[in-house]
Amino acid sequence: MTTLAAVNSTTVSLPALQALTVTTTGAGVITRLSDQPGGAETYPPAALTSSAARVIGPFATTTRHRIGCIAGQVSWDVAPCDFPSVSPGDIERIVKLSQADYDALSTPDESTLYLIVG
Repeated sequence: MTTLAAVNSTTVSLPALQALTVTTTGAGVITRLSDQPGGAETYPPAALTSSAARVIGPFATTTRHRIGCIAGQVSWDVAPCDFPSVSPGDIERIVKLSQADYDALSTPDESTLYLIVG
């Protein structure tokens, strides 16, 4: 993992289909930047706290993110995402449902592909 000391910031390019995992021992902030240097920044910053790692991505194209460390240290790593393989025989049905409906399932069916919508 790459580490950033307090009162510093850096820009990270996240390649397509990879995830950025960010942890901190103090406090920090991460902002998604325009995909092109000099482009308009339309994404609000997100706070980083030491309570849990934040995973960003994957995205279909390369994205840019500014990581800032306010106190302590911020560490990050970029790694390819592990997409599960699915064989046509593994899926018996496809169901569209909301995140709340999916969360309410007591035990999701292994032979059902759930598409979270809305």
